[in-house]
Amino acid sequence: MNTERIILDPKDPTHAISAVSGKEDSAHSFVQNVHISGNNEMNDYIAYEGTSIPLHTHDKGYELFYVQEGEMTAVLGGYQAKVRPGDMLLIPPAMPHGFTYGKETVWWEVMNGMFMWDGIWSLDRIFENCPEKYEDKAFRDQFERRKGQVSYPQFPMKAVTKTEAENLPGFSGKGRFYKTYSFPGIQCRLRYPKWEMAGRKEIWEFELDEQIAVSFTHYVSHELIAVTQGSVKVEVQGRDPMTAKKGQIINIPNFTAHKLTSLESGTTLQDFNVQFPLMLLLDELVFTKKQDPQNVDKAFLKERFDKYQCPYTEITGIFVP
Repeated sequence: MNTERIILDPKDPTHAISAVSGKEDSAHSFVQNVHISGNNEMNDYIAYEGTSIPLHTHDKGYELFYVQEGEMTAVLGGYQAKVRPGDMLLIPPAMPHGFTYGKETVWWEVMNGMFMWDGIWSLDRIFENCPEKYEDKAFRDQFERRKGQVSYPQFPMKAVTKTEAENLPGFSGKGRFYKTYSFPGIQCRLRYPKWEMAGRKEIWEFELDEQIAVSFTHYVSHELIAVTQGSVKVEVQGRDPMTAKKGQIINIPNFTAHKLTSLESGTTLQDFNVQFPLMLLLDELVFTKKQDPQNVDKAFLKERFDKYQCPYTEITGIFVP
């Protein structure tokens, strides 16, 4: 039987796989990469007031940050702006980025196409156990080829052009979405389409009325969902029912049937791993409903769910097989 922890509480250090801490910041690893592609590694990062991360670039992988608490100045792609709780930042390869924290700040980070935690731990072990190795250029080049290269342009962040947060490249602010779809009892908000995520997945926010439930079949990918408002009843195949509350993470293994039920009106979920083309599915549903509403019946919905490899098997008030 799979014993992977389903509900993760970032406030509980016993839920972390591992942790690092220092004078300026600390971090915890909660979900390891589930594929050779480096998808879905999830950590938190806690920066103390006054901490600064200098401008730098990565040669591979996408970083997705969700600001949970606090406030910071983010420098992304040649612009700087204040970023606040509920905001998301997407940082692709080669984009210069850095941060200054005016107060203690917590963010959740989800990696795609990179192994951030392994690289951090490897460097820590090198500096602790064999620091002389990092002085060897041949070794350093080999390390960076395997783990990814990080470059520091030595450009002062305060010299970067100031702007409003919504003008930052890769910014998805609280209440700002790429597209929004409204259905009875549920609002679906696309934060990042698939082409902004290297073609691997979409990032969505869902707001549910009380007692709205969504059931999932045995899906090929993991579920990684943050509860940012309200609470959710989580029913997972082979487990007793659980409750995920605001500030907690739902981590469901692949090929595991499950059901999520909103326990409060306004419950909001950030879904970090929608690998099927949900945007195209919803576009087709909305278009068909406008053109030929009588055609949108159970058979039509089932056919479209299968067409787009959608794992939903039942949605309260929308689709009941």
